[in-house]
Amino acid sequence: MGCVLLGVFVFFLSSGLGTTTLESPIYGPAFYPRILSGLLAFLGILLVFFASQKGDPFEQAGIDNRSLYVGVLSLVSYVFLMPLAGFVVTSTAYLAFSFHFYTGKTRSRLMRHVFLGLGISVSVFIIFEYLLRVTLPHGWLL
Repeated sequence: MGCVLLGVFVFFLSSGLGTTTLESPIYGPAFYPRILSGLLAFLGILLVFFASQKGDPFEQAGIDNRSLYVGVLSLVSYVFLMPLAGFVVTSTAYLAFSFHFYTGKTRSRLMRHVFLGLGISVSVFIIFEYLLRVTLPHGWLL
């Protein structure tokens, strides 16, 4: 029910953004927020009607509180370290840590996770910086 209320609230808040532009009478600054808020309200209504699961969804998925807290803490750390260390360094560390924490924790897999994180980070960096011309945060190495 909270999703429905949030969707309706955002829909009414977006009315302050205006509805028209010079180019098009339909698409204005409020168009995209209204589409998203309508989608959120619709999915909230579906969730109310089709919520047949009983119990805690985290327990059913096999997620313990420690894993959840570590995941949130690592994501927050990733966001705050990004401007300091740069995209490649923080993404490599975040991905390697996540892969290693949520999969097998053997020493031989640690190096595999580091190289996998480095490969993904450098690939995304090259695609965004050189092909799409989107600047990512630069840091210690790049």
